[in-house]
Amino acid sequence: MDASFSRREFFQIAEGSTAAALLATATAATGEFPQLPLTERQLSEAIERCVTQIKTLLALLRADCPTVRSHRIMNAAGSAVLIIAERNVFAGEGAYEVAVNGQAVAYWISPWWSEQEQQQQLWGARIWDGRRIAPRDLIAPASILRKLEGGSDAERQGS
Repeated sequence: MDASFSRREFFQIAEGSTAAALLATATAATGEFPQLPLTERQLSEAIERCVTQIKTLLALLRADCPTVRSHRIMNAAGSAVLIIAERNVFAGEGAYEVAVNGQAVAYWISPWWSEQEQQQQLWGARIWDGRRIAPRDLIAPASILRKLEGGSDAERQGS
C-alpha cells in the first residue's frame, strides 16, 4: 500500500476534513443534527452558521482587529472559505506611527479613492523635522501602529 499522496489528493482530503469539522462545529453549536445526506442548501446554511461563529470568536480573540470579513470561493474543483481579521487603526487624516522594516516611522496619512482598484487607499508622507516630505508612500492599513496625538507642525502645514 502506497502512503504517498499527490498535492491534489492532499488538498482534496484536507478540504473534506475541514468541511466535516466545520459542519460538526456548526451542528454542535446549534444542537441541530441534520439527516444525511445533506442537500446543497442545508450544507451551505451549515457552513454559513459555522463561518459566523468563527468570525465571532476571531473578533473576541483579536480585539485589535475589529473588522472580520469572510469570502466563500467556489469553483469546479471545490470550495473554500477565507476569513480575514482586519486590523485597522486609521481614523481619518492625520499623523500616524507606521511600522516600516521593523521600525516605527511618523507619517501624515491621507485617504484617497482609487478608481482603478475601486477602494480607498492610504497615502502617507513621512514627517521629518516637523514637515511632510515627498515622495508619498502607499500605506497598508495593517502597518499602522497608532495615531499620533498633538498638534505638530505637520498637522498645521496642509497638503
